[in-house]
Amino acid sequence: MDITHIIDGLNDPQRAAVSAPLGNSLVVAGAGSGKTRVVTTRIAKLLMDDVSPQNIVWVTFTNKAAREMRDRLVSLVGTDRARGISLSTFHAYCIRLLREHGQQVGLKSFFAIADVADQVSQLVASAGSSREIFKAYPPRQILGQISLFKNISTDIL
Repeated sequence: MDITHIIDGLNDPQRAAVSAPLGNSLVVAGAGSGKTRVVTTRIAKLLMDDVSPQNIVWVTFTNKAAREMRDRLVSLVGTDRARGISLSTFHAYCIRLLREHGQQVGLKSFFAIADVADQVSQLVASAGSSREIFKAYPPRQILGQISLFKNISTDIL
C-alpha cells in the first residue's frame, strides 16, 4: 500500500513531521491543527517502511482518542499491518509496565490502584472515631487537599 497520496494532502510542517527521520518525534501544535492526522500518518509511514509494530508505542489521554486513532490507522494500513502496535492511554500503558516490571522497584505484581471511591472509603475508615471532621470537610475535599500537597515541590517545604 502506498501512502504518498495521504502525505501529499498535508501542509509543509505536517509533511515534515510525518517524514522526520526514524526515532522519537515531538509534535507541538494547537487544537484543530491536525496533530492526530499527523501522528496517525507518521505511524502508517513507519509501518510502510517496515518498522515492526512491536517497536511502536503510541499513547494518548483518553480511551476515546485511542479508539479513534486505532480506527484511523486501520483505515490507512489495514488491520493486519496495525496489529501489534502498543496503543493505549498513558494510564493503561503505565499500569502494564508496572505489572510487568514493578518488582524491580519493589511493587508486588498484584498491586491495586485506588479509584476515588476506594480513596474515600480508606479515608473514612482511617478517621476512626474522628469522623466528625467530615461535617466541616467532606472526604472528597480532603482528598483534593492531599492531592494538592503531593504536588507541592519539596524545595519549598
